[in-house]
Amino acid sequence: MSIATLFNNLPTIGSGLIVFTEEEQVLSFITDPVLSSTSKMLQFSTGSLSARVARALVTYLRGPACAAGVTHLIIEDPEELLASTANRSLVVAFAALSTLTHLTLLGVGPLSRMLLSKMQAKLTDVTLEIEPHDDEEGSDDPATCLNPIALLRNFQDSLVHINGQGIQTIWTEEMALAPQYPKLKSVAFTDADIPFTSDYVRAFPNITALRLRTSPHEYEELLGCRPEKFEENREANVLLQLQRGTWSQTLQFCDSTLGTLYILALQCRVKELRVTCDINAPRMLGRVLYDTRPTILSLEQFPLDMLAGRAFASSMRASYAAQLRSLEIMLMLDGDSGKEGNAGIAAALNSLVKALQPLKIERFGLCLGCNFRGVYPYERGMPASAVPLTRSEEYLRDLELNSLAQRIHESVAALKSVVVVMMGHRTRAAEMVSVGDRAGCQALKMFKVAALVGRG
Repeated sequence: MSIATLFNNLPTIGSGLIVFTEEEQVLSFITDPVLSSTSKMLQFSTGSLSARVARALVTYLRGPACAAGVTHLIIEDPEELLASTANRSLVVAFAALSTLTHLTLLGVGPLSRMLLSKMQAKLTDVTLEIEPHDDEEGSDDPATCLNPIALLRNFQDSLVHINGQGIQTIWTEEMALAPQYPKLKSVAFTDADIPFTSDYVRAFPNITALRLRTSPHEYEELLGCRPEKFEENREANVLLQLQRGTWSQTLQFCDSTLGTLYILALQCRVKELRVTCDINAPRMLGRVLYDTRPTILSLEQFPLDMLAGRAFASSMRASYAAQLRSLEIMLMLDGDSGKEGNAGIAAALNSLVKALQPLKIERFGLCLGCNFRGVYPYERGMPASAVPLTRSEEYLRDLELNSLAQRIHESVAALKSVVVVMMGHRTRAAEMVSVGDRAGCQALKMFKVAALVGRG
């Protein structure tokens, strides 16, 4: 065997994680007495294995892996890997790794669910990417197959962090039978169902961080039935929290979309709230702020006109905005920006700045994200001066960011730090300016983002 062939047969090793992409690498690893007896972090990205290699892997898992104390396990396409042995011996062997603390399964199906039900480890961190449920798969209830609250019941007393994708969390059984995760601190769900907040509260009573992205299909179905279903779902969540209780402690962090947060109707304080705009509804934003009363607020991918109108200005004057100390706004500017009332981008930005005046914020960040249609110079190999721009783009091309930052700094009495960023303009390089206390500026998320792209 040549040196090159031998090298290609070795698994990838980085930051202590050993990654297998081919079954030859698995075999090479197993037969290496040093690696196989000391490695604690394994990733399988091989898909199915031949019967010979699968049997060798079972032997390794039952012996050296247990002795080594493997703590981290990642499996891509676990259904293929676990099906490599007809008698489910791989499922049993992985389940017997009692030293595991971190588990990632990317493509959860029947065999992965069997693995989770048999596992003996006290897992603290779990990531599940769940496959869509097949109605012909058997008699399994989709509410159980897709529900991490049910799937992870073996780890109720140890889990600290859960990440899930493609999930359903509505509990369809008797509420008293629902698992609880008292040690859980953070939950991050994407492509999730429309949430019932009380189910989250009961299952995760002590969390401090919640990240939630609802499936777009769920929204389409909700709006397709009747638009007023938004209100009905919100009212149901408010009522159930009043009846059953909500989180007694302040959530330290919550990151979700405006529509999801409106339906969640959190009836507790949130210290740091991150809102991504998925629906143009300034009234909804006001209700979300009323519900959560954050100290640190980030508004991301918002249209300019939504934050330049009377509803946003009214929210900034309201009592529930009085405790705000840090505010970041990421605007999405396009051909429709500034068209509300034919105001134009300049007037709309002035309205936004004016709306900030009643606040007591100490840090403020503004990102002007340009998303105008048209040709970029590098696409046609032409000078920037030859690219035709709209009037709005011309205004943004000539906008003095430092002057804008100074004006914002002077408009809000309590402000100590201001960061203004522009990105995505067709003929202007990305730029960032900061005014005031440097440490306060560096605490802003957009300062860090701009620094990463070399504009700090």
